[in-house]
Amino acid sequence: REERPLIAHDMLELRAAALSRVAEEHGEALSSQQVAALGEAFITARSQTGDHLFTDVAGTVARLRAAGYVVGAITDGNADVARDALTAPLFDFAITAADA
Repeated sequence: REERPLIAHDMLELRAAALSRVAEEHGEALSSQQVAALGEAFITARSQTGDHLFTDVAGTVARLRAAGYVVGAITDGNADVARDALTAPLFDFAITAADA
């Protein structure tokens, strides 16, 4: 973070910079496309949150939405609920740290 203060708030960018740096330290050079693909794979895996929901969440959210409430997911992380087949239908919107 100290080395790249302009991206200190963006964990995705920090992670990409760290991947590139570690690869270089081990004699490898990653292209920007490779770094992007690794970042995408991480976010996809990180976003698989549906298996971690408490058992009553889906039913509770469904009742809230049926009552007319708009339901969103807000996180200070970077998991994207829209990428998970179990969580995507639960929310009307999502805001991640990268969106804020």
